[in-house]
Amino acid sequence: MPIRSTRCSSPAISIAHAAHPRLPRRDALKVLSPGGGDDFEFTARFVREAELVARLEHPNIVRVYDRGIERGCLWLAMAFVDGVDAAELLRGNPAGLPPERVAHIVAEVGRGLDEAHRLGLLHRDVKSANILLESRSGEPDLVFISDFEVARPMAESEVLTEDGTVLSALAYAAPEALAGEAVDQRVDVYALGCTLFELLTGTVHFPASSPGHSVERRIAVCGRAGQHHILGCLRFHRAGAVHALTVDTAGQWL
Repeated sequence: MPIRSTRCSSPAISIAHAAHPRLPRRDALKVLSPGGGDDFEFTARFVREAELVARLEHPNIVRVYDRGIERGCLWLAMAFVDGVDAAELLRGNPAGLPPERVAHIVAEVGRGLDEAHRLGLLHRDVKSANILLESRSGEPDLVFISDFEVARPMAESEVLTEDGTVLSALAYAAPEALAGEAVDQRVDVYALGCTLFELLTGTVHFPASSPGHSVERRIAVCGRAGQHHILGCLRFHRAGAVHALTVDTAGQWL
């Protein structure tokens, strides 16, 4: 499969845009370097991503086609998205995106997450960098949720890890996850609420510091949910962010 271009997503993982050897299409190859394979947990996540995402067939989830090993490197073949991630889009729009575009992006991601949750799967790392957007002239973006490396079946997700390590980005982690409590699909709802806030305002609702500080601050201010930053947005955007970002898990929805 001839590689056309490559970008790095982490020191141990690279994403190669490649031409399929038999079909007239481009695929994305996610490649784990031989050194990255020395970390058993990291390798396990890489392999598990293929096994879990292979079950998901939805227009808002990046498809995984195949996996294998070549010259000591594990690889995943995935659908190629010809666009950017939402975090990169925000770097060019530091004041945030138009509310109508945000509404479309969040609704599409929500549909993908609904399908994952329906099949009993938690993403656990929803954030702007894991939302891929492909622009179309005169039409809404094609929107995809990607990177299921730390995803787990709900039955295995009572806590994020056995030692209480927070796997999702701190800025998007729900208070119950940071506190090491039982988690369910509401951790993804909370993270999507954080992403909604970020896309609308260009700022992260809770900048990452330490897990303990994040928990204390979220408990102190979640009731307000940063409403003063969203006053200029459509009413349902604000209501959605407030409920998704509540510290009370019973009230989380989007």
